[in-house]
Amino acid sequence: MNKLHLLYSAALASTLLACSSPDSATTNAAAPASGSEAAAPAAGTAPLDVSTWQPTDLSKLVPELPITLNLPAGVKMEKNGNGGIDIQLSDKSLLTASFPAVSSVKEAMATDEDYYIKNDMYQDARKVVDEPHGFVYTRRMKPEQNGTTYEPESHFVYYLEGKDGAIYQLAEDRTMDGMSNAKGSDYPERRAKELYEAVKKSAKLTK
Repeated sequence: MNKLHLLYSAALASTLLACSSPDSATTNAAAPASGSEAAAPAAGTAPLDVSTWQPTDLSKLVPELPITLNLPAGVKMEKNGNGGIDIQLSDKSLLTASFPAVSSVKEAMATDEDYYIKNDMYQDARKVVDEPHGFVYTRRMKPEQNGTTYEPESHFVYYLEGKDGAIYQLAEDRTMDGMSNAKGSDYPERRAKELYEAVKKSAKLTK
């Protein structure tokens, strides 16, 4: 499983770097009032209920990310080593907010297509939703030489463009725990589409 080990090792190294950074910080969104507590959605086949999600201002944690969007009450948010924010939607699902060094949404999307869809570690990769400001994709990791096979999984990327031309990205993927303990079926296409729509409808720039 050399390819998979390389992927996990790279992800782990990135996480360790973020945790050791002097600028790293962790916060929780405002907790709900007593009697209205809502758990973060579990990855998998359960329908996504966003009715209790609350508007959350990401700039309170990272001023360079002037974004508000609806998130589960009490969701864990942490600055990462790249200057963005990792938002743990569940024990297996991570939403990362960032500001890529690109000049347009088109450029950002082309870069992400290369990374998420044209990556030679995966097969059967394709977009299942393709819009001017985002896409949902599905892919399956290639079989290992020892015969290990993998299930298809689906995730998404969404972009916001500021009045000054700045580009912001919201990308959902596996958590570190999900890298080793989740199956592709924990990330079905339906769930990725629902998350994408929830983010698209609620994400707004505050400047």
